[in-house]
Amino acid sequence: MDIEWLIYHLIHNDDDNFTSIVDLDLDLCRSDLDQWDRLVLGFSRNRTVTSVELSRGYQSPIVTEDDLRRLFCAMRHLPGLSRIKLDSFTTSDMVQTKPLFDNNDTIEEIWIENAQYYYDDDEENSTNDDGDNEDHERYEHFLEYLASMAKHRLRHLRIEIPEKLSHGADLSSLLHESSKLESLIIESTSTISPTVPTTRRAGPNENHRHRKFAAGMAALQSNTVLQKLDIDFHISALDFRDVAIMLQHNTTLTELNLRLETSPGATQDTGNENLHFPESIRLFFEALKTNTNSALKSFSQYNADNRELQSALCAHIDKSLTTSSSKMTHTKGAQTLVEIGIEMLQYNLSLEHFSFFIFDHKNPMLTKKKQMFLRLNKRGRKLVQNPNIIETVTKCSWVNQLSKHCMDDLDGLYYYVSTNPSICKSIENDSADSTDSKHHMTFGQNRQVTTRKKIYGSGECLKRFGALLSSSHIDNNDWTENSQIKRQRVYDCSQDQTI
Repeated sequence: MDIEWLIYHLIHNDDDNFTSIVDLDLDLCRSDLDQWDRLVLGFSRNRTVTSVELSRGYQSPIVTEDDLRRLFCAMRHLPGLSRIKLDSFTTSDMVQTKPLFDNNDTIEEIWIENAQYYYDDDEENSTNDDGDNEDHERYEHFLEYLASMAKHRLRHLRIEIPEKLSHGADLSSLLHESSKLESLIIESTSTISPTVPTTRRAGPNENHRHRKFAAGMAALQSNTVLQKLDIDFHISALDFRDVAIMLQHNTTLTELNLRLETSPGATQDTGNENLHFPESIRLFFEALKTNTNSALKSFSQYNADNRELQSALCAHIDKSLTTSSSKMTHTKGAQTLVEIGIEMLQYNLSLEHFSFFIFDHKNPMLTKKKQMFLRLNKRGRKLVQNPNIIETVTKCSWVNQLSKHCMDDLDGLYYYVSTNPSICKSIENDSADSTDSKHHMTFGQNRQVTTRKKIYGSGECLKRFGALLSSSHIDNNDWTENSQIKRQRVYDCSQDQTI
């Protein structure tokens, strides 16, 4: 795009004879000061641009920080600007965005792509602590500008930044202030090797970093707008514990993606020796099991297939066991966590996708169990088993749920009939003891209901279930027993009543 053509049309945007610019993609390179002044003037006068993408060039002549500041001041006058993308900006460049971002009430989406350190990250200065601290301070200031926007119209935020900076970022203000922020994605621009563990020693800087991460998770506990959180940088076992605590309380998050550190015990708080990797996992499963108001549908661990995490888990179950015979103890301890995870899936009614490293994909039986519960949730298990409404669920609703599994899911049929055999009871038998206490199977356990209003569906619902079952073509995907036995039990249960 010719820069002179662009400047002319930015300025003359109200002329019907000229093209009105709405989306603008611009490589920043200043040829001369006069041309840059006219570009800034064009932005300040334009009334049609709604989306701007700026790429930072570092070939001569280079746009200076003062040039950027003036440009962002002019962009603040764009009345309809709703989306902005900054590519290859340094942390120092990002500080210059204050005139545009501070308390901006029009921008809804921001994408920071391939953010860079201000100084050259070569071998000589990669250990420069002063440089690291300055970059962290600049990034913190930038997050403050974003937090001031979050209370207005900011809905989507995506940042690609070196992992050193993303690790030490304080997101608490951003999450506290957000009133409409729906998705937050923090990605690392550094190359992450799945075979090289990330190790960090516990120390003052690391503990300070953890406190910032914990503050962000604490803010998310009460956040009622964020729906997607994607943190693609390594988090420690201590960080994962804070994620678990957050999940005990959050009720709006629907998608969570994260990456576990391959040496999860490396950053344990020395003041709490009892805290270790397996306990963080137990807290995580407990949160997903007990938070009945959770909206979480998808949980993904980026490095779920990393075998080093399996080894780290076994090592943390009991570090004192090192002999070959103790490997059985390690395996048994890991299996206990797997069983706790399966129990969580039995209770959790919202998860539809779940990727976590302790669910070994090479174990077909374990995979089938996991997939069965996820499939039940996808097809609406919460409509009949939500504890908040289970006492008012009609028999017709139960049969409707069964019908969703009749064509391709024998495990689903067997699950529902096993957990609530009264689905196939005749209405006459139900009416005879309508005032008695009833025992209902919920999630595989007996649950006594002493007061329950009887609301039943029509006999046509049960007829529909029997007809669908008899005409179904169900794959023989075993779960707990032979599929033919399950088919016969479910079919007999549907046919031995007078409807």
